[in-house]
Amino acid sequence: AARIERLRGRPARERVVQDVEIPLERTADFLRWFAGAVGMTPVWLCPLRLREPAGPGSARPWPLYPLRPGQDYVNIGFWGSVPIAEGATDGDVNRLIERVVSEMGGHKSLYSDAYYDRDSFERLYGGATWRSVRDRYDPEHRLTGLYEKAVARA
Repeated sequence: AARIERLRGRPARERVVQDVEIPLERTADFLRWFAGAVGMTPVWLCPLRLREPAGPGSARPWPLYPLRPGQDYVNIGFWGSVPIAEGATDGDVNRLIERVVSEMGGHKSLYSDAYYDRDSFERLYGGATWRSVRDRYDPEHRLTGLYEKAVARA
């Protein structure tokens, strides 16, 4: 696709494929920011909250994907690409989205490209927890770590 865009004289494009969870009360703010800063459509919305199997107050946060119990969220999905602006680099839009999601108290799913530095990634995605699980079940570290799978580029 990048080669076809070049042949047509169009700017290179950055892949922006993400699902983010934003606290309900910040969703309108995020959508306004996203429309102005990124401008991709369509945007998919799906409300969610941690399931409370034993009634109100019983939900526990997930250590590797911390959503707050009792907090309503909206999953916002957007999948496509945007032109890479003059002087920008591939990944700049994704990094900006990651930063704004964190600033708004949200969280990003990791099935798409991620651009976090290692310290931020470990803070946001339960680094101490996944390291202890890895140390227990893969003590020789033969398998790829979570950061390497989700963020590092080969």
